[in-house]
Amino acid sequence: MTSPVGPGRADTSIDAPAGETARDRIPGWLRDALARLDASLPAHGRRRFAAIVGLAAAIVAIAVSASRLLFLLVDALDILAYAGLFVTNWVANGGLLVPVPGLRLVGWLMIVQQGGTLDAAVAGVVGGLAMTLGQTSLYVAAASAREGAERHRPDEPSRLRSIASGERAEAMRSRLERLLREHGFATIVGVSFLPTPMTTVATGMAGAMAFGFRRFVLASLIGRIALGLALAYLGDAIMGVVTPGPRPSA
Repeated sequence: MTSPVGPGRADTSIDAPAGETARDRIPGWLRDALARLDASLPAHGRRRFAAIVGLAAAIVAIAVSASRLLFLLVDALDILAYAGLFVTNWVANGGLLVPVPGLRLVGWLMIVQQGGTLDAAVAGVVGGLAMTLGQTSLYVAAASAREGAERHRPDEPSRLRSIASGERAEAMRSRLERLLREHGFATIVGVSFLPTPMTTVATGMAGAMAFGFRRFVLASLIGRIALGLALAYLGDAIMGVVTPGPRPSA
């Protein structure tokens, strides 16, 4: 049964085949985990930023410690470098629900650098997976806001809205909304492939417009892995020009 749209309100959902919406929902464990993470952090301001930085540092420390143990078994995989690449790109793309200024660019540059010094294919896939997981966290936050979850606005979280403000940004948001309605899957793939902060805005809009969870993850995965591979092989090509011959080990 389709619920009527109240007067003066636009229907912001994206049409999907019958029965698809019920099947393509965010898993409850994922929504609950992100809600608990968000509730455990300070509401806003410097304390929240400090908590995010501290949590990210703890994750990196745990990853480094675990990687050192794994090095005893498989030291040829350069696990430390890949772990750092993964954590940086996960946090940079919203894994902790708060964008850290400048970290997204650092993550892209790390993919380029490791593509030139390590295995470009592995670096690209690891970076792409990390970006997808981080982006999915923002999607879940926006979808929870749409469902009226506590601590969020009913349309999309303010932390996502603040990324796009001003006349030009509003025009871009309008274009993104139109593209999401007409070509939802292709639009998510496209914005995920482009190295631009507007990806975060498109992600929030997709969650607020009831874009299917599995469709979003698949589209994001395609675009982000393609971006990761493009950056990694760019680094591989640069390294081949600068230092021809065998590549140094990380």
